[in-house]
Amino acid sequence: MQPTATMISEYTATLFTGYRQSLLQDPEYPELDEGPRTSEIAIAGTGMVEFNCVGQFPEPTVRFEVWSGRPIRGPVDEIPGFEGLFDVVNPLVVLGSPTSASTDLAIPLPRSGPYAVQAWRYLPAESSESRIIPGAQVEPEDWLIRIWPHCPDGSDC
Repeated sequence: MQPTATMISEYTATLFTGYRQSLLQDPEYPELDEGPRTSEIAIAGTGMVEFNCVGQFPEPTVRFEVWSGRPIRGPVDEIPGFEGLFDVVNPLVVLGSPTSASTDLAIPLPRSGPYAVQAWRYLPAESSESRIIPGAQVEPEDWLIRIWPHCPDGSDC
């Protein structure tokens, strides 16, 4: 029987994006490299994960969770999600704009090495609590991002 995963930490922030993207990256990784594109939601690769927003000038609200192991289930099965692998050499990663912004989050991780990531992008029509910004052309989107240490043999790292 596998041990139950627990949430280690969680963060919620409204992020500034650049080029309709936000990145989770290890700023000390010697050479960032995108992996193969298998989803329109995100791309996971060497030292980074790229999250793709839909709106022209999105400022998504992101809930970011760090788990001890694979969470038992996703939040909503009807919304398509993304799952991938990435790795870090520095256990302090940054989530934010590819061009850097004051809203970027520095997130400590339990260790360096490989991680699994899951992400869900909630568009306003899908969100139960859509937020409307006065004067905005597009409603913001919401994200849920979860990561945990990846162990190739499925054990608890």
